Amino acid sequence: MTAENERLWNEITLRCKVKLEVSKNSEYSCFSKSDNVTFYIPTNNYCKGSFTHELLHSYIRLKDVFIGSNLILRIKDSKILKRIFSDKLLEHINNCLDHIKMFPIYMEMGFEEEKFLLDFYEDKCTSKEISNLKNLYKIGRRFNSQAVDFYIGKFFAIKADPNKNFNYENCLKTLNQLDSKLFSILTDFVCEWQEFNIELKDPMCSYRDIVNKFYENLKAWMTKKEFT
Repeated sequence: MTAENERLWNEITLRCKVKLEVSKNSEYSCFSKSDNVTFYIPTNNYCKGSFTHELLHSYIRLKDVFIGSNLILRIKDSKILKRIFSDKLLEHINNCLDHIKMFPIYMEMGFEEEKFLLDFYEDKCTSKEISNLKNLYKIGRRFNSQAVDFYIGKFFAIKADPNKNFNYENCLKTLNQLDSKLFSILTDFVCEWQEFNIELKDPMCSYRDIVNKFYENLKAWMTKKEFT
């Protein structure tokens, strides 16, 4: 451990019941429930950066910020919105929202950026994927639910990608052209989350407010639209 991630470890172990278990898929991960946290560690690949990544997931929860899980509950409770949000997409968004907050802290701690993600060097949105999306997104007046799910997933993947060597300008431009209203809703949500200070417990500014606005904007966007 370094001094920085040891500080995280101490803070987490002070407030949570922590277990370390061997990873079954040779990847670092963590699972949190209430005040219990389990970190899964591969025995064939010890990496301080990857372990710190998992510590940061828990650190955000120590701040009583549960924006991803709150969003998941709201979406799953909506007969309308869950048509365009698969379980896989919701988990993806949850992870991306964490990563948006985690990466700046991770870099301030002095770790190598390429150790932040296993797929750091993987392009999160290719021109082929965008081309396929354009063909499937909308046929006549009817929106393809799976294509909308894919659209949203790609938007969050781009916004959460820490590898600045990838240029997503054309992808984002195409997404905006394809559905400017949805693009604006997603952009506002991510911007508000980026500006939200997880260190401050401000009763006048809650992550729930960000989710509520996003939820209502999405419902308004879906009104009177037809989906396959």
